[in-house]
Amino acid sequence: IFMLTSNGITPHVVFDGDQMPLKKGEEKRRKESREDNLKKGLAFRAAGNNNMAAKYFSRAVRVDAKMISTFMEMLRHENIMFTVAPYEAD
Repeated sequence: IFMLTSNGITPHVVFDGDQMPLKKGEEKRRKESREDNLKKGLAFRAAGNNNMAAKYFSRAVRVDAKMISTFMEMLRHENIMFTVAPYEAD
């Protein structure tokens, strides 16, 4: 965000809203995928392969409500516009 604004670009951030009712199965698959990627990351780290571990750890990240709230507060503080979509903002 700061890189954009420091180069004269005005960002407008869009956050996902509620989960689409038809995508409940997809959310379950994503959760399972994150868990699998975490296990792989831990295994690669234990084997000393930090590059592969980082690859899988990055795929295991779950953005939670606290992270989103903190980011929104930063955006408000910096007067950066944002929108929360009614559903996922694909």
